[in-house]
Amino acid sequence: MVGAGSGLAQSRIQVTVHATTYPVLRQALDLVRAAVPRRPGTVGAVAVVHVLPDTEGPDFTDANAKLYIGSQDFAVTFVDG
Repeated sequence: MVGAGSGLAQSRIQVTVHATTYPVLRQALDLVRAAVPRRPGTVGAVAVVHVLPDTEGPDFTDANAKLYIGSQDFAVTFVDG
């Protein structure tokens, strides 16, 4: 909760990317960060105050599946209720 009684709440959203090469993984994560709006708006019926990039990574490799895996977290502040 952002502030008691403020009506604001915060959640963390994680986007995980699976890619066949490390350069493609990095490019996809860059595209994810660029695609997320950093301005107020409405998602469904929820008023979003802001979405900010948070923690990135770590990166993993699954040698058996020949995949590179990485993630980007976002902190989403929204009006609760």
